Amino acid sequence: MNPQDYVGTPYSRLDCFALVRKVALECFGLRYPALEEYSPTPERVVFSELQTGNWIKIDYADRRGGDVITLSPHSGTPGHVGIILADLWVLHNDKKYGCIIQND
Repeated sequence: MNPQDYVGTPYSRLDCFALVRKVALECFGLRYPALEEYSPTPERVVFSELQTGNWIKIDYADRRGGDVITLSPHSGTPGHVGIILADLWVLHNDKKYGCIIQND
């Protein structure tokens, strides 16, 4: 499946982290840890996942397709995630608009 195929999917059908895990596996062959293993940090950061299953923080300039980005749209505290696509755009699922692709 192509990441663009998810555009318009309602949040009620696939929340932001479920979307990230699904696209990571289907489009990049990456298996990300369950949400319970995810620890948000107080800033906008990009994470990559090693084969060991551990999250590592990477520099924003080093982001690549399949990386997870934490987003804090209103509160300043990450409460939302998206996935970096191959073209460095971000795919995420917004509660109001559904799944969208945006230029970060």
